Formats: sequence, C-alpha cells, structure tokens
Amino acid sequence: MYLNRRGNLVCCFRKKLFFLLRQTKVLVRQRFPWGLFFLFRTPYSDGMDLLDKRITSDWIEIREKLLLPQRLKQYLKIDDQRLSPLPQALRMAGMEGVVEVKKKLANSVFTFLTRLSFTTPDQAEILDIEGELRVLVYFLSVEVLFAHGSLKPAKEAEDDLAGNSGSGRLPVEQVMLEVKNRVAANPELVKNSHVKNIFMAIQMYQKEFGNFSQMSLSIPDDRAATFFMNFKKRLDGILENIQSHYRVIQQAEDEELRKEFRRQEEAQFAFPDLVKLLQSQAHEISRVRSTIFHALQDGSQVRKVLLKLVELQAPFITLLEQELRMLDARQDAGTRGHPSAVKLARSIANSMESNVLKKFA
Repeated sequence: MYLNRRGNLVCCFRKKLFFLLRQTKVLVRQRFPWGLFFLFRTPYSDGMDLLDKRITSDWIEIREKLLLPQRLKQYLKIDDQRLSPLPQALRMAGMEGVVEVKKKLANSVFTFLTRLSFTTPDQAEILDIEGELRVLVYFLSVEVLFAHGSLKPAKEAEDDLAGNSGSGRLPVEQVMLEVKNRVAANPELVKNSHVKNIFMAIQMYQKEFGNFSQMSLSIPDDRAATFFMNFKKRLDGILENIQSHYRVIQQAEDEELRKEFRRQEEAQFAFPDLVKLLQSQAHEISRVRSTIFHALQDGSQVRKVLLKLVELQAPFITLLEQELRMLDARQDAGTRGHPSAVKLARSIANSMESNVLKKFA
C-alpha cells in the first residue's frame, strides 16, 4: 500500500512538473521569441555558433578586398618573403598552369590535415599551414583581377607588320589584283586615298609602258642606252609609288587585325563566370583558414575539428577542375593541352613581380 501510494505521489509530481514546463515554454515563446533557443542550447552549439560567426565575418572582410590585393595582403599580414617563391612556381608550372599551382598549395594543406589522424601537431606547424592558406587567398585575389578585366595579360613580342617587311615586292599585276579584290569586298575602300593613288599610278604605268613599246622600235642605236635608262627610271618611280601606297594599306589592315587579336587576347580571361568561380574558391579556402584559427583559440578538440576539414578537399579540387574546363573553352577548338591556363599563370607571375598591383590598394 505504501509503495502504491508513493508511486501515485511520484506520478502526480511528474505530471505537475511536465505541466509547469509546458506553461513556461508557452510563456517564453509568447513574450521572448528567442528565449527557448538561449534557454535550451548546449555548450557545443555555442562553439558552433562562434565558428559560424568567425567564418562569416572573415569571409566578408576577404570578399570586400578581393579586388584590392595590396589591402588584402595587409589584412592577411603576408610578408614578401612568403610570397617570393610564388612567381617562379607560376612560371615553372606544367600543362595545367595556374590550376596546377593552386592544386599544389591546396594539397599541401589537406595532406597535413589528413596526417592528423595519426600525428599530434604543435601550434607552430598549424600556423605554418595557415600561412599557406593566406598565400592562396592572396593569389586568388590577383587572379580575380584578370577575370574581372582590371588586369590585362602581358603583351607578347610581335613580329613585324606585313607592310614593314622589305622583302618580296609583289608584281604590279598582283598588286592591282589584290587591291581590286579588297574594293570588291569593301566598296568603301574606293574613297581611300591610297587606293586612288594606286589606280592612278597603274594607269600611268600602263601608259608609259605603251609609249615605250611604240617608241623603242624607232630609237636610233646611239640614243638607245639613254632612252632605256630614262624609261627605266620613270617606271621604277611609278612602281615604287604603287608599292609604297600598297604597304600603307597592308599596314593599316595588319594593325586592325592585331588590335582585334589583342582585344580577344585580353578578353580571354575576363568573363563573369570565372569571377564567380574564383570567389567560390576563395570562400572555401577562407572557411578552412577561419576554422583553423577558431580551433586554436578554442583549444578543445583541435584535432577533431581540423580532421573534419579534410572533407572540403574534394569540393575544392572540383572547383579547380571546373576552372580548367572554363579556360579550355576560351581557346581555339582542337588546341592541345591547356595554353590558356599556362598563359594566365605567367601573366599573374609578371603582375606580382611588377609594380602594377600597387594601384590596387
């Protein structure tokens, strides 16, 4: 009987306790919408909230400075000594160019993190790896400038223009044919002064040649040498006039072709999709860096938190492979290898060694 009565009392106590808890939740929910969250969250959730805040705040700072590498360099506290090997690594990169260099930097970080499953690192080793992440973020900011169009690829050495080559003067008949073909393709060229002068000089050449054919038969032998010399001098002058005007036309055409080639070359890396992709890469690397800092400051379960970062390796490498495909799509069809990625790597190396980045501060 006692046990039964005690059991009944316990049951009543539990019912009252649950009733009070329900009433408390209702009251808190009505007056303080956030009250339940703060009332029932755990120390683990506190730590995760702090990490999420750290990741978000760090990324906001980095994102705002992605187009300002000098300011980003100061924010990340990167010294020149840590950056000094990067240009040479970019120039020595293999077929995957800029993507290859980023893979090596990222893999060195993730390889270190993977080893934590059977080693215990000290704080100095972890901070050194964090330094590699800072270099990678800075590297990405310089690459973003090319994708944004703020930086242009270095101008490569160009051959002489076709009109500047002194060898191989075309016969006057071929010059005339070339000019006529150009006029047929573009009737507006009839108004070009050089085209007009060529047509006039050709008419003069034909007239002089006709006069020579008629007069050469009646020229006395004692005057023949002087006659031929004067005739040759006049024809050479006319031919040189034709060739000089034709060279000017060639130079103008070649210059336009080079300008168009240059515009295409400069736009090779400048397109919005690449900007978005590079921002995604920077975001992932910033997340890894923020997590490392948080783990060191928190001091609890450091190895567990860092090992969790290994899961980000595959998604990041996927972003790099996507970038390689993007760059390949910007080069001529059928091109072997990845020349766009190699050229971008060398352009970044040139910009890092010059003073051009100082204006992005």
